[in-house]
Amino acid sequence: MYHSDPTPPVHTKTLHLQRIKRGQVVVCTVLSHMLTGVWTHWTGTRTTPCYFHEPTCPGCATQSPRRWKGYLHCWNPSTNSNGIIELTPAAATELLNALPPKSSLRGLQIRLERTKGANNGRLSCSVIGRHPDPDSIPKECAAWPTLSHIWGDDKQPPLGLVS
Repeated sequence: MYHSDPTPPVHTKTLHLQRIKRGQVVVCTVLSHMLTGVWTHWTGTRTTPCYFHEPTCPGCATQSPRRWKGYLHCWNPSTNSNGIIELTPAAATELLNALPPKSSLRGLQIRLERTKGANNGRLSCSVIGRHPDPDSIPKECAAWPTLSHIWGDDKQPPLGLVS
């Protein structure tokens, strides 16, 4: 059977979202040029995007706590896997303070570590080097398609790109 529309559907690649768990250490290479910052709401069970008091923002309507999250596309060379890493404001600040302003993050080798107390404990991020050949690492993928897929919401909230 043939369909009258010959245009194939658009497929946007989504990646695994990794939240660093308690006691976990992750060493990876940053593929993103910039950090993607998103204001979110914590509903008690999951994170949802914030649309800043728009009538369509369920988190604002229920007065759910608002939190900023940073997202980076990273590659783990030891497993040859890549995904989106979620950063807390403190971890993102540590990362950005380790570089001159407006520097590209691509190729940075970072170490992420969460304290052993709880899955929402302090997350630290330290720069441990730079990949010797940034042109040889995988291409960057934007964080938004993965976040949209996870949140089940294709309406993009205001995003901030920081380098």
